[in-house]
Amino acid sequence: MIKALKKIVPTYVKYLYRAIPDYYYDLKRFYKYASNQGVKNSEVKYIGHIVKRYHVIEKGLTMPSPRLGFGKEIVSDLISLCNCYIDIYGIANIQLRNAIAVLLAYIEFHKEKSYAIAKDIVMAIIELSQRVKEGDDVLVQQQIHITREDYFNDIEKSFEMFSNSRKSVRNYADKDLPIEKILKAIDLARNTPTSCNRQSNRVYIYTDKQKIQEILKLQGGSRGFLELANKLIIITNELGVYESTRERKQGYIDGGIYTMNLLYTLHYNKVACCVLNCCNSKKNDIKIRKIAEIKETEELVVMIACGEAVENFEIASSPRIPIENFIKIIE
Repeated sequence: MIKALKKIVPTYVKYLYRAIPDYYYDLKRFYKYASNQGVKNSEVKYIGHIVKRYHVIEKGLTMPSPRLGFGKEIVSDLISLCNCYIDIYGIANIQLRNAIAVLLAYIEFHKEKSYAIAKDIVMAIIELSQRVKEGDDVLVQQQIHITREDYFNDIEKSFEMFSNSRKSVRNYADKDLPIEKILKAIDLARNTPTSCNRQSNRVYIYTDKQKIQEILKLQGGSRGFLELANKLIIITNELGVYESTRERKQGYIDGGIYTMNLLYTLHYNKVACCVLNCCNSKKNDIKIRKIAEIKETEELVVMIACGEAVENFEIASSPRIPIENFIKIIE
């Protein structure tokens, strides 16, 4: 009887029978453990919200032409989050200190520009910094000022120096980036490992400035520099090479590995670039696919804005947490 039923049940029904538990498992775990419902007295979630907000501010400080007084709501939200975090968890976390250092840099930046920030914001930041009693090590976190020559100075040196020299760049010169540089980088990145050697990554390169701006506006994470992007890369992953719901995340894994490799090869070829996520709503995913001419069989993984570096620019310091904060050795 069961064998007979299997023969007459449509294939897509069989697939849904296997797939729904897997996708429901993902949905349930994401809903339960992600911070979509707020921080809920979770230290990890608090820090996640704090880092996301202070990174918005430090990015703003590195923009080619920062808007004076930018990010008032983000700044106020970050101050509140930091104060709440201290009330519950204390002052030891390094990311909390990084956040306060960025807020102090926000004050310093506007002071240098002779722009008056609201007094209540300035006082709130100063009072917050004073709550960190061992405050001697909470210094103004200046963003990194660098020249084009220095930025690419280590690309032929040891891997340690090369890797540490690569940073996201959001300031591009008003001149054409030769597409040959990108093609050389893509060619070199072909050595990226992929699941079962299926080589499922696909790469789209956009050269039309209007189309690039349309796509980046929908992406939403490049405000302040999207007009400067000379080329845009979109990395996708071909779904057709995967066979079961067990591989439902494999495309993003393969795509993520490929993206990091491509970022290195772009840096090696002296392409200034900034990677941008493709965390799109259904509505924006459909719009981007149409404008960018992405095949329906492919999943969007990331975008990379590219250009020639200007002679002098700022990059976000974005300090990394010590490895002991995130590794676990199991014996």
